[in-house]
Amino acid sequence: VLVLGPGNSSFLDYLDENDYDKITIIDFSEELIKNLQTKYKDRSDNWEYYADNIVTLDKKKFEGGFDIVIDKGCIDCILSDPKNAEETFIDAMNFVKVSLADNGVFYYFSYGKLEERVNLLFRVPGIKYRVAIIDMNTIAKDEFKEFNQSDNIYYLYIITKT
Repeated sequence: VLVLGPGNSSFLDYLDENDYDKITIIDFSEELIKNLQTKYKDRSDNWEYYADNIVTLDKKKFEGGFDIVIDKGCIDCILSDPKNAEETFIDAMNFVKVSLADNGVFYYFSYGKLEERVNLLFRVPGIKYRVAIIDMNTIAKDEFKEFNQSDNIYYLYIITKT
């Protein structure tokens, strides 16, 4: 499993608690990566960490290595740069496409507007996708309800390599 931009979320805790093996984590923040290495030091034999940008990272090193790639914020962060957003998005998606094994699946969680993301996905050759809309208000734990407003909707793009 390759996890892009996990940030400080509890997602990695879930992977750890459920004994997922061979996890690779890429995040922009060197400080975050150091913190994750410390937090999950018991997983040091099977978890790899990279403080890097998936757009400039050497794609050959990751070629075909992952059955599952998960992004819960990395590509949305990349798209926040108004200068080269579309070009950078395509570069990021090409990294994902190269990283996926045959029949691999990319789960892309995004807050971005559905029509904007779909328009960008149309520009990336060699992928197929489906979209699931997840209203976080319906699944959030009670203690987090105050942070989830009615417009707090994730879109889940399920992308496969063609």
